[in-house]
Amino acid sequence: MAEWKPQAKSLGKGAKAHMEVGKAHMKEARYDEALAEFEAVLAENSDAAGAHVAIGSIFFRQNDFEMALSHYASALAINPDLAPALVMTGNIHMEGGDPELALGQYERALRADPTHASAGVRAGQVYLDGQRFDEAEACFRTALEEKPDMLPARLMLASMLERQEKPEAALAELQAAVRLMPDQPALHLYIGRLCLQQQQYAEAETAFLRGTELQPDNPTGFFLLGVADLALARYELAEQSLQHALELNPDLTAARFQLIKAWTQQGKFPKALKVLNKMLQKQPEASAVHRWKGDVFTAMGEFEKAIVAYRSAIEFGDALRDRYPELVPLDGSGLEEQALAEQYRAIFVRVAEQQAASKRAERGTRSLSERRRGDSGPAQAAR
Repeated sequence: MAEWKPQAKSLGKGAKAHMEVGKAHMKEARYDEALAEFEAVLAENSDAAGAHVAIGSIFFRQNDFEMALSHYASALAINPDLAPALVMTGNIHMEGGDPELALGQYERALRADPTHASAGVRAGQVYLDGQRFDEAEACFRTALEEKPDMLPARLMLASMLERQEKPEAALAELQAAVRLMPDQPALHLYIGRLCLQQQQYAEAETAFLRGTELQPDNPTGFFLLGVADLALARYELAEQSLQHALELNPDLTAARFQLIKAWTQQGKFPKALKVLNKMLQKQPEASAVHRWKGDVFTAMGEFEKAIVAYRSAIEFGDALRDRYPELVPLDGSGLEEQALAEQYRAIFVRVAEQQAASKRAERGTRSLSERRRGDSGPAQAAR
């Protein structure tokens, strides 16, 4: 591991002033200027553990984990109980894929300072990933006692309760957070998503409206607002929200399918079919597109065409058939075309519900390594 030596001479300012200026530069990502300030502190006082932590954090942000770890080790050699250095050392171990080693550092930090909120959240993350829910909850609640407006702790606590199938408790945590942080869009979007799952569509719409007002460039927020309006049979409003979601992100396929649903509900069948046929020109074996064509034809009363589309969806849905054995061509003998088409449609609805449930479970149990670095939680509030 490379040995670090201070390179800058004192700039003639006090150590406290250097630290304040350096932190200001860090906030603006002006790392060279920040580094010079922190090095000046060490040039005056090589035992300034806080300066080592600050320099380590610069290297951490630049993904130079070896140099960062060197500075955190220097800080801990000066003060073995320095919680920020312990937490950041744990973060490096997390980056290296060793959550148990990271947990040891977070626990050391908590023993040194039981009120250190960041250490509590980080330890809670590891406990949560290991399904040690009681320990995770204790960490999150302790952090929130110290910092009630700590968004990551609140989000992860809600996520844990959701994973435990306690949506009402999760909603209560998020609503408490909104009272403290009314302008955090992630909270409103998360509340809306939980309300959708509970079929509380009016409440979901209200939450998504607020979330999109606070974050007007978030396509997922408008997509979910459209989904809520569809459930409320507000088809024109749904159409507007879904079209805006696609303007913000033309690759948001889920929004395109929901827009087709909105058009279908309004009887705008030519629009829906035009878009679906255009999608099939690019991907003729796209199972989901054939399924939606089946839905449109069923709504139009074109049951023979619907049956053909549904069977194409099954034919091209190899991966789906492996997971959902009920997706097999139906024996149409003795059934009218309308009854057969509606049976197919019902099967695809059930499969879509199962897929949504699987995605929720996957989101709840995803690895900590997939979470973004820093004191972050399940801030992707939308599915």
